[in-house]
Amino acid sequence: MEARKTANCPECQLVVVLACDSSIERIKGHKPIFHELERLRLLSGLRVVDFARLGNEGSKHFDVILDINPDYIVLGYDQVKNDQPLQNFIKENNLNIQLCRLPKFESGDLISSSEVRNKVLEMVTDKNNK
Repeated sequence: MEARKTANCPECQLVVVLACDSSIERIKGHKPIFHELERLRLLSGLRVVDFARLGNEGSKHFDVILDINPDYIVLGYDQVKNDQPLQNFIKENNLNIQLCRLPKFESGDLISSSEVRNKVLEMVTDKNNK
């Protein structure tokens, strides 16, 4: 929903590319909370998502863009702080893609798997200390 709004394209198909477990480990320095297939199944089941797939790992990680051929790429607020390599890939491949970035979503609810993990640990610790 927010991706379509950010791209100003309510009629666009929403294709979500998920990072592989190995990418998350490399970037964040720890294993993901949920396995990539669990995350893929979860996102695929959302009504707002038209299609979800795993991204590529390694030096060919941007090739997923050639597979999908999107009009827009909407990055999360905390994804790829330096998007210059992505911009270079788009330019080198003569692609007409608009890059957008989602604003940080603040609802007061748990919105990331890390926040969920921390809340569960806090609850378990509180329970064990009683």
